[in-house]
Amino acid sequence: MNSTEAATYLPGGVGRSSYYVGSRPPRLVRASGYQVQDEHGRWLVDANNNFAVLALGHSNEAVTSAVCDAARDGACFGLPNPWEEQLAEMLVARVEHAEQVQFANSGTEAVMTAVRLARSLTGREKVLGIAGSYHGSSDVALAIKSGADKAAQPDVVTVPLNDVSRLETAFDEHGFDLALVILDLLPNYAGFQPVNDAFLERARQLCDEHGTLLAFDEVISFRLSRDGLQSTKAVSPDITVLGKLIGGGLPIGAVLGSESVMRPTNPLSAAPIEASGTFTGNPISIRAGIACLQQYDEAQISRLNGLGQTLLVELTGQLPPGWSVRGVGSLVRVIQPERSASLPTRHAFWWAAYQRGFVLMPSGLMALSTPMNEEVVGRLAQAVLESAEEAASISREQESPIH
Repeated sequence: MNSTEAATYLPGGVGRSSYYVGSRPPRLVRASGYQVQDEHGRWLVDANNNFAVLALGHSNEAVTSAVCDAARDGACFGLPNPWEEQLAEMLVARVEHAEQVQFANSGTEAVMTAVRLARSLTGREKVLGIAGSYHGSSDVALAIKSGADKAAQPDVVTVPLNDVSRLETAFDEHGFDLALVILDLLPNYAGFQPVNDAFLERARQLCDEHGTLLAFDEVISFRLSRDGLQSTKAVSPDITVLGKLIGGGLPIGAVLGSESVMRPTNPLSAAPIEASGTFTGNPISIRAGIACLQQYDEAQISRLNGLGQTLLVELTGQLPPGWSVRGVGSLVRVIQPERSASLPTRHAFWWAAYQRGFVLMPSGLMALSTPMNEEVVGRLAQAVLESAEEAASISREQESPIH
């Protein structure tokens, strides 16, 4: 399919808006380890990894074997399969507050289930989140991210990242109407700065005082520790939302909580909520997730986080003026100056890296994978520095009075 055909059959020529990089993105046709191959036969280093899904890289042998075995045994059934309980047990063993798991088909669906669960338990409607945080593409989530979904806005309250005073004001005004506070512990779109301890502790206190449930969205950050990023915090949530990593590269989501919190998802409960989906808990995604988590142990996580720290050190203080870098473990993000955000050069950084043989996320976030080593990370750092300088030069030219 050529670019004209793609633009005809796909809105804007892309299958999902997160692919957009300022013009038609390249098509990828195959992958192995830390590399992907585009439609022109060119192999590139993948630091996108499907937006942080693939901690083990592409075509991992054990995951691929699990997927093939599952497909041969039957792709999906109209009754439970034994692997659902096995993966649920693995997740409960990793997440301290959890006793039960409700699976979904994506992080978006898992957040939707968490919201529905909190509303059922509290009898309230409103949801509070950090302004600009991404929690998927449901109406409530998009209202938190940008306020774009007007239909959901009356039920959504947002506060700035780590602003305890604004959090307290929000509870003063809406506390007894809040069903759920949902926090991404490392919100990419809100600046990729961790939620600090003071904000988390106050959020926990206010939720307890007002009978509001607290959820941690660890769809991305779960890769940073065997037990999730929450294991490094003093505060424990009522609900944990997972996705990405736990499916080994296949679609999945999960909501975790205590038995009492998860009770409305039990069809035998007094007032059950809808928690279903044709492909929820399908054996291919579930078995891929089991194979992934069996390999992604503390040793692998520590090594991968170490590579991320190496990348962070290599970039710190070396980027063009006004540019910065932030990172936690295997996730590292380059932050462009705000003034360039609305310029035609917005995606110049992404394209400059691509031309050098590296695939990043359009946001500037990079997610490393276990097949990588120090040499690959060193080349990635050099490409990022060169690409940033190229993009900054374009931006400077466009801002010049001559233009």
